[in-house]
Amino acid sequence: MSNNKRLLVLYTYLDKQKLTGSAFRQLLVFSVALAGLGLLLGFIEGAIQLTRWFLNVPKPMAPEIIWIAPLIYGMLGLIIGLLAGLAIWIIQKILHAYPRLSTLLYLTIVFCVSIVGFYNTIHLVFTSATWALLLLAAGLTYQSLMIIFGRPGGLFKNLTKMTPWLGGMVVILALSMGGIKQLREASLLKSLPNSVKSKPNVILITLDTLRADHLSTYGYTRPTPNLDLIASESIQYNRAIAPSSWTLPSHASIMTGLFNHEHKADAMTGNRLDEGFYTLAEAFGENGYATAAFVGNSFACTANLGFGQGFIHFEDLVWNAGSMLRLTTLGTKLDFKLMNSELVDFYQLGRKPAEEINREFLTWLTNHDERPFFAWLNYFDPHDPYEAPPPYDSYYGDKPANGDPGSFGALGASDWGGQLPPEELLWQNDAYDASIAYLDAQLGELFSSLRQYSLDDSTVIVITSDHGEAFGEHDLYGHGNSLYLESLHVPLLIYYPSEFPSGIQVDQAVSLRDLPATLTKLVELNLITQFPGEDLIQLAILGQSSNAPALSELYKNPYHPENHPVSQSNLSSLTDDRWHAIWSQDGYELFAVNGSAGQRDFAGTPDGQAVVQNLVKKFKSLIEQLVDLD
Repeated sequence: MSNNKRLLVLYTYLDKQKLTGSAFRQLLVFSVALAGLGLLLGFIEGAIQLTRWFLNVPKPMAPEIIWIAPLIYGMLGLIIGLLAGLAIWIIQKILHAYPRLSTLLYLTIVFCVSIVGFYNTIHLVFTSATWALLLLAAGLTYQSLMIIFGRPGGLFKNLTKMTPWLGGMVVILALSMGGIKQLREASLLKSLPNSVKSKPNVILITLDTLRADHLSTYGYTRPTPNLDLIASESIQYNRAIAPSSWTLPSHASIMTGLFNHEHKADAMTGNRLDEGFYTLAEAFGENGYATAAFVGNSFACTANLGFGQGFIHFEDLVWNAGSMLRLTTLGTKLDFKLMNSELVDFYQLGRKPAEEINREFLTWLTNHDERPFFAWLNYFDPHDPYEAPPPYDSYYGDKPANGDPGSFGALGASDWGGQLPPEELLWQNDAYDASIAYLDAQLGELFSSLRQYSLDDSTVIVITSDHGEAFGEHDLYGHGNSLYLESLHVPLLIYYPSEFPSGIQVDQAVSLRDLPATLTKLVELNLITQFPGEDLIQLAILGQSSNAPALSELYKNPYHPENHPVSQSNLSSLTDDRWHAIWSQDGYELFAVNGSAGQRDFAGTPDGQAVVQNLVKKFKSLIEQLVDLD
């Protein structure tokens, strides 16, 4: 039968579905049918997403998308069916409409839902104008529904029949993938080479978006007592500089020892850490260490972005409805439209608080054997929107912090090009500090648990951050939009009390890219290929250093507002013990690293020109490598 004839006899098909019966039957049949349609569309998208995952397409996702997508779309279909069925029943009662009108309305909803589902799927394969993709989706919907109409029983009956089978497939896939993951981890642990049990454990803690000068151990007025206590027993580096001013490239350098222009893990150059680079986790694994990661930043530190390599156990997903929705194409679009809006704080749905990071790590640790381990704990709490949980949300100031919804709109702090009034800027600072207070308390809980496990003296613990945060300095907010010092100066503590004297402080500028070389030398790993960079322990204990300035880099991103330096050109900066110089296509800026002079540009002064020339001489070989970034 042709499609036109199917349309002509549509009323006959609809009558056969007997959807014009009781209100309860309408709700039941239509809701189950919409759930089945959602499951079917979810499986189609999940299959494409899984293919993209195998092909290493850079997008935060996981292989679990094959069952997460149908689960989310199936639940949405069920909810839409219930709400639409109830609404249509009310319309019938009010308007006393003909019975067939309700069935036509049902069909219209099915058609619209199908178009959205097909559009999301097509969008994963083709990049084209929105209207073109919608027209293609409408055509596919029409053809698909006509095929289902042509089968015995018609549309709704066939969709209803499919629902339990598709739902069962979701359950089977979820259980199977969980079991496969556990079997994989057990197999990888067995395949590790024999380790020396006397070697220390290593915990790398990265506190996302934490600038150093908002910690009391670095002179801030508001207390962070737990970090103060840890710092008193650690080597504290007072001028640690991040390799970049946003998460992905900075963490890529922390894991590989490479600069941004070497690993090229940046938004405009592929947006992932290539698997060809040697990582810290791989180095520890090759020496018999169990490796595990517990990641709070599910936006830029996921396994699919290259950070999973070398880790046997990797937890980056947040198992709630909001986070799983964000993994789907529909969720990604809603994320972009609703993120940080005043009505729906969609961004918060995918966040994993510090308490959850601690729980995941300690659960893994409880089941861990006697083999030494390397664990990466990534906390996300200081990242905007700054929304600490109660009672920390009202720690500072009478007004609980709004976070981004009240200030920066849907863009977020880092992408916003405007200015905040002084009162709102104060609220943002209060909110940021409240988030840090919560994080500090959770770090105290973590160290308390490590003491209960008697691991505090036998474990090397590194505490640092991937970048800082701007609060109006240079008329900028957030991070990733410049290379000014407020976005680069981060805390760095190395804790190993059984080996180091307490209270050592290092004032020389150091780069976080030196951490792989430092840690692998500290625990004496056998490496075929040595990590580049300096040994920061030798610098602290013996004062041995090449005295090279710390390099930071940021690739041009034209999608930022025009007043953001990153929107105009690639940026690179050098920081030594006294000066911080930034290069762009427009020339250079020069700032003193101490005091209020950090806001004054010395580039135009004779002394400033001499300083820059001296920095270039110190780091001439590296500067020449940066020519390709211009």
